[in-house]
Formats: sequence, structure tokens, C-alpha cells
Amino acid sequence: MFISTEVSRQRFKAEGSSWRNTFADNEQNPVVGVSYNDAMAFAQWLTEQEKRAGRLPEGYVYTLPSESQWEYSVRAGTTTRFYTGNTDQDLERAAWFSNNSGRSTQPVGLKTPNNWGLYDMHGNVTEWTRTAMTSRHPGGTVVDFHGRPSGWRMILRGGGWNSDARFCESGNRNSWGPDARSDTIGFRLALAPAP
Repeated sequence: MFISTEVSRQRFKAEGSSWRNTFADNEQNPVVGVSYNDAMAFAQWLTEQEKRAGRLPEGYVYTLPSESQWEYSVRAGTTTRFYTGNTDQDLERAAWFSNNSGRSTQPVGLKTPNNWGLYDMHGNVTEWTRTAMTSRHPGGTVVDFHGRPSGWRMILRGGGWNSDARFCESGNRNSWGPDARSDTIGFRLALAPAP
């Protein structure tokens, strides 16, 4: 089960985290400037907090979604470029991107959600997944597309406030190193069975 919006600065701070300051100004905007490693550490911290408070279902944890979970959830049964249709005008109903963002993140949850009630799956911030960018090397070793060992780069999905429409498409993917931080990258949590 996905959390319906990207993690906002307000939520990030309200959870009592002592994480470093981030780029976004508005408390309702998505938290940015958080690396993959930071996001996973936050998910682990939140899991422990919710367990102690008795609010977490037995056997479940907060985590980043896998890439396949993310794509299944963004599509929510659709087969079009975006969950709202195929044109850039369709995307404007669902996303903050280069055409309408004013060159900044915007408060979460203001655009049209998908069929499953998930907001900002396209645009606003590009979201970390917990999937490593890998390919099969002819020798059978799992490596990323630069030939580095698996896990060197993590998959990002969704496009962000500065992305052209094509980078916000449901099937578009990108990758960055797990320590990378940017004012274009944030995250969304999923509640999933513990591994």
C-alpha cells in the first residue's frame, strides 16, 4: 500500500526527524535534497516509531517501493502515457512539470490523483525506488549500465518540476547514485510486508 502523496517537508519534520534542511521552502511541498540512503534510513526510523506506538500492522514496514510496484501503482490500470491520458495537456491535470511548475516544487496533493487515489506520481519531484539499475553482463555478473557492480545506481521514477513531459511518462526511468541529493528528487513511502 502506497502513501497517497510524496513525503512533504511538514511530514518529514513532524515525524521528529533530525534530518538536514532541504531545498523546498513551503512546508506542504515535497521534501527534497534527500538521498536514497537518507530516504531508506527515514523509512526504517518511521517503522520503529510506528511499531513502538502500536500503529503498524504486524509484519509490515515502511520502505521505498520497488520499481515494478511504482510502475504498477502509477498506471492504476491505465495504458496511456500518463494516468490522465496521452497528451501534454492531459499531464497538466496530474502533474507539476516544466510547463506549469513555475520552476519549483509545489504543495503535494493538489493535482488530479490516479484511479487509486495516489497524487503526484507524475511530476513535482522524481521519486526514489528501492531498485538498483542493473543489466546482465555477458559473463553473467550483475552490473549497472556503466559496468559497475549492482547497486551503484538506484532507479528514480516519475519526473519532476523541471522535467519535460516525456520524462514524466509512466514508463520513463532514470538512475542516480544512492548518495546523490538534488532539489528535484524526493520520495514516497509504501507500507509493505517485511522482507
